[in-house]
Formats: sequence, structure tokens, C-alpha cells
Amino acid sequence: MRKLSTTLCLTLAVLLGSAGVSFALPECEGSPSSQTRNDMVSQGFENWDECIGVFTWKTGDKYIGEWEDGEFHGEGKFISSSGEVEEGIWENHEFQYAQKISPTITALNASDSTRKLGNKIVPLSPGCPDSPTDDSDIAREWDSCVGTLTFAKSGNKYVGEFRNGKFNGQGAFTFANSNKYVGEFKDGKRNGHFTVTYGSGDKYLGGFRNNKKHGHSIYTYANGQVKEGIWENGKFLRAKKISPRKIVRKPSLFVVY
Repeated sequence: MRKLSTTLCLTLAVLLGSAGVSFALPECEGSPSSQTRNDMVSQGFENWDECIGVFTWKTGDKYIGEWEDGEFHGEGKFISSSGEVEEGIWENHEFQYAQKISPTITALNASDSTRKLGNKIVPLSPGCPDSPTDDSDIAREWDSCVGTLTFAKSGNKYVGEFRNGKFNGQGAFTFANSNKYVGEFKDGKRNGHFTVTYGSGDKYLGGFRNNKKHGHSIYTYANGQVKEGIWENGKFLRAKKISPRKIVRKPSLFVVY
């Protein structure tokens, strides 16, 4: 029994490691597990709460990640039987946003014509004229294009999409102190989901509204300490898990075959 338990833990560690999921939570009891019945009475994960687990459906679909009250919640990776992957943040069984923007926006240049957003390939705006530049007056004329603007005085740099002379769309803003913000901009401000890497080694994964941290997010310190919870207008309000709560089951979670 001890040998079997050790084998399961090693298997889980390999799977979760490849999914980029942290080990802040304990392993779910009975994980890894798989669907054994064709009805929706029991799937095997109903009691998984505040833990990390692996579940495979008869169709071949698989979820690897965090669970809460029997639902996908937190960091996780869903792999469909067709090979499609959704990796990122889940809330109450619903996919919220990807952890990674691919390809990295800093690699964009005028010759790029598409980018990957989730599992979709979408058209990319054409290159901005006279890009790259350190002339803000030139950048103010850019519209519906991808460009690189370096601020001569500060050394800060933006690479990404412009509209009406402002940062609009996917982009990366790198400060001279090496702090890098990669995500969604609107009217020149950070509005959307971001991956932030600080020069100190800290990392922030989550939302911004009007340049301030906002929404469910994860802050990982360089020493490995993790702070996960709710931000509002730049202030950390509360941890993700205040007290256990029950969520009404969604029929879509239980697959019938």
C-alpha cells in the first residue's frame, strides 16, 4: 500500500509539474481518479475541496489542477480528447483566463500577421509605420497596428498593439527597472488580465483595472511565498479561501455518455 501511494504521488507530481500548477494545496483524496459510471450520480470528485487532483473522463478528457467544492477552481489544465488545452485560472468550473499569452508579445514585429489567443489563431494588426521609434509624436499617429515605442528619458518600452495613438490590445510594457507587464491594454492603461514579472523576482498573475490590480489574482514572491485572493483598486482585500462554501452543482459538470 505504501509503495502504491508513493507511485500515485509521483505520478501526480509529474502531471502537475507539466501543467505549471503550484503545490500550495494538498493532493485530493483518491487522486488520480477516472470516470467509472455512465450516469451523473457519482463521478468520484464530488468531495474534492481545496486540493489538487487529476480526473479523467471516459471520453479521454482530463483535468489537472485545483478543486474546490467538487469543481475546477484555481490554477488548472483541461486537456480534451481531441488534444485542445485550456490552461490557466478556473472559477466554479468555468475557465476565466489563460496564464500565458502566446507567442510572447515582446517577440512581435512588423512581419507577424497572426497571434495565438487561447486555442485560436487570430489576425494581428499590421506593423506601425516608422516603428520602432523613440518619438512619442510619431506613435500618437499610430492606429490599428503593432509597434515599438521606447521612451527616451525613462528607458521604458512598449511593444504591442496601438489604436488611436494609444496602447490598445495585447502588449508588453517593460520599465527600465525590469518590471514587465504583459497583457491587455485599453486606452493606454492596463485593463484586463496580465502576467507581471518584477525585477525582484516576484510575479503577479491576474487582473488590472485602470492600471491597478483588480479581481482574483495570484502574487508569488521570489522566495516562493504565494498570496492568492481578491484585489480591488490595487488593494489586497482577502484571501481566496475565507471559509468553506457550497456551490450549487452545474449539470454541465457531470458528463453523461
